[in-house]
Amino acid sequence: MAYTDFEITLSATLSPAQIAAAFTELIPAGLQVDVQTEFPDELGAVWARIHPTPDPDWPCFVSVTCADSCGIAPYEDLVLARHLWERFGVSALCHTYPFLEEVDPRDPYWSLACVSGAWHLADTSGTLLSGTGTDKVRLVRPVEVPW
Repeated sequence: MAYTDFEITLSATLSPAQIAAAFTELIPAGLQVDVQTEFPDELGAVWARIHPTPDPDWPCFVSVTCADSCGIAPYEDLVLARHLWERFGVSALCHTYPFLEEVDPRDPYWSLACVSGAWHLADTSGTLLSGTGTDKVRLVRPVEVPW
């Protein structure tokens, strides 16, 4: 079984049960979902860990390992972020992708942000979240995700 790893930073702290419920709604029935703070004994289809961040505006960091059998590729983090907004009203910061041609997807200071259900390019340089300053995350411009 092949897995994809990704991270999402949330604008509110969600419980492991809330994040597990969101995944359960997105993936095929019967696949195992584990959301916790420690590494599980056995990996299911989705495994996620929750960590706090130093930024009160973005307090929850979720690190995810997701099996290809979940069927939410190619933008697993964006699918989850959109669903978390729809279900819980939380905004999310995700990685960038090559469809943003002017942005290097390996640059750690750029993010795709789902804010109020809409996608934006976000700049995290000089922020508490990035650990490089005290600025707030800045939304640069709207983005159209090629679903």
